[in-house]
Amino acid sequence: MRRFSKEFCGGPHVETTGVLGENNKKFKILKQENIGSNLRRLKASLV
Repeated sequence: MRRFSKEFCGGPHVETTGVLGENNKKFKILKQENIGSNLRRLKASLV
């Protein structure tokens, strides 16, 4: 039997968190989850 998960997300995605800090913008991490081997899901907001 093959198992997998499917997720729906309507939010923006970035390759690295460094992209969020461009142009002197700062962000605050609100929540983080481990979603797999070396993968993290962050919920953050720009401040």
